[in-house]
Parts: sequence; C-alpha cells; structure tokens
Amino acid sequence: MRLSSADRLVDAIEHARDVTILAYTLRPGRVLNAVEDAARNGAHVTVRLEGLPYRDRGSSLGQLNAGVAHELTSLGADVKLVYAALPRRSQLHAKAALVDSALYLDDINFTGTGNETLLRDSASSDARAVRDAVRELDGPASKADGGGANNGRRVAPHDASSGFAMHKSDALALEAQMLHGARRGEHIVVETETIGPGNPVFNELERLGKHGFTPQLLVSSRELSDNPSNRKTLQRLHDDGVDVRVCKRSEKFAVVGGHAWIGSANATSLYPSPSQLDWGAKTSSRAIISHLRSRFAQYWQAAHPLSA
Repeated sequence: MRLSSADRLVDAIEHARDVTILAYTLRPGRVLNAVEDAARNGAHVTVRLEGLPYRDRGSSLGQLNAGVAHELTSLGADVKLVYAALPRRSQLHAKAALVDSALYLDDINFTGTGNETLLRDSASSDARAVRDAVRELDGPASKADGGGANNGRRVAPHDASSGFAMHKSDALALEAQMLHGARRGEHIVVETETIGPGNPVFNELERLGKHGFTPQLLVSSRELSDNPSNRKTLQRLHDDGVDVRVCKRSEKFAVVGGHAWIGSANATSLYPSPSQLDWGAKTSSRAIISHLRSRFAQYWQAAHPLSA
C-alpha cells in the first residue's frame, strides 16, 4: 500500500479496460469525468452509489447521485443506486476504485481536489474484497424503481487480520486495536468527520484520555452545527482527557507511534448497520505515516478548541 493521487487515479481510469467504483457519492469533477470517458470509450464500467444519502431520497445529494447514475447508464456503464434505509441493511459508505488490477482507496469521496488522502493498494486479497462488496450490494433482489440494488446477505467475510477491512465494524476494530497498543510517550492523533459512542474507537479514546495519554482528536465543524448531541459527546471526551479541536476537514485517519490507520469509516455508533460498507487499513509505511502526521499538524494548527 502506498500514497497515490487524483492525477494518478484519473490517468489509470483513462487507460483502463475495467473500472469499478464504490462511493457514497461521486460529485462532478476530474474523477467523474474520467469515469464517463472510460464508459464512452468502451471500458467495462461498474458503479455503485448510495441511493439514500442521509436516508433521504429527496436530498440534494440523493438527487445528485440519481443524476450521475442516469448519465453513466446512458454511456453504457453498469450503475446501481444502493437503497439501505431499513434496519439491518448495509449502507454504502466506502470510497474504493478498482481499476483493472489496481485498487485505489480514498478517505473522502474522490473529490480530486487534493483535500483527501488517496492510496494505491496492490494486494490481490484487498481487490477481491471490493469485488465481494459489489456482489453483496447487488444481493438477490433489486428495486423496480430505477434499477437500484438492495442489500442481500453479507458475503463470506474478508480476513481483517491482514490489516484491511471492507465493513465498518471490522474497519473500526482495526483502528481501535492500534489505539489499544499505544505506549506512554507516543504521540496519538485521530481525525474523524464525526464521532459518537457505541464503537470501539470512541471507547479507546476515552480510555486513553482517562489514563493520561492525552490523545489529540480532530472532528469536522460541519457535524457540530445545530447538533447538541455531537457537542455533548465531544465534551465528554474532553472531560475525560482527550484534547479535542474542531476543523473544516473530514478525513478519517489515526497515527500512533510507527503505525497508522486510514479509512472511510467514521467513529460513530455501529447500530443499526455494523456491516455498513466502509474500508479501513492499518499500515506501517513511513511515507504514509509522515504524510498523515503532516496533514494532522496542518489541520490542528488551523482548528479551534471545542469551547471556542
């Protein structure tokens, strides 16, 4: 696993014969343009997008996804919107692009703006996990209104002991495992778009704070707007000894000593969708760790304390 970029992803898509995209949303921009061109030029293109972002079909994001699905379908791509509004149905929140045999992983939504961290993963087992995720999303049934996919049962689970996961519960377990191994004196940093109780990452941050490790936590200011519950949760962590700041970013990663975790999964409750499709990976790559620490330091400096 190594650092990549939107430029490299776009170039790979433009020259690919087979492209598979999983994303919560795919906004207009360089990456979507490349996917459209690939479909137009005869590549086999498979795209799965969340059909009910924020569990609201009428939301602007839901309408955007429907429009993208319609456009790509008209170009010959295999596109389905995933409808996961019911309890025990897996939502699609992963951001993964399988381009021929190369897997690209993004911790936001393939914005192509440089505001995200994009990795290239050459492990065949991880690529297989993404293919399995597509089968899981398609399931045994489909919606009549627009050809949307409807989750079937979870396929045989990917072995997350390899350090890579494609379901939220497994992804957060990897992150929590890394945090649990923190030693005194190590610099512990975590960034997540939003956070809440009911998951092992929150539990580990709370434990570390109470035991004087003083982990640093960054969360997105967008998730605090008009949401007293989120602010109360962060205040609880702050009171337990976690150094909390609020920023305008929404990446998801953590670094402890010589190890890092990065993924698409937010550290929020696993209920009601522990099998939500989200990727997460542990790595000891010095280049990735240096990149993530540098980004965290930059975001931390621009962030403001929770009480501000």
